[in-house]
Amino acid sequence: NGGGDAFKTVWFTFVAASSGAVRVSTDVGSGNVMTDSRVAIYSTSNPADYNTFLVISSDDDGGSVKGLMSVVFATGLTPGATYYV
Repeated sequence: NGGGDAFKTVWFTFVAASSGAVRVSTDVGSGNVMTDSRVAIYSTSNPADYNTFLVISSDDDGGSVKGLMSVVFATGLTPGATYYV
């Protein structure tokens, strides 16, 4: 692939807790040097194939501490499963 948006981003992973809930935030106060963010949580059946990524939850500018930052909530995740941010 010549490089769609997925190739121009930073990826993190996490394993869902037994609660099946997670909060991911870039809204971290005045010491943060970032000025804008967009965050999404994905599940996938094949991490090597971006066509299999499914958006679980996303946010752009939903933070309240520092404008234009993101706060994403997801529930109903499969405990022990790996998700991508």
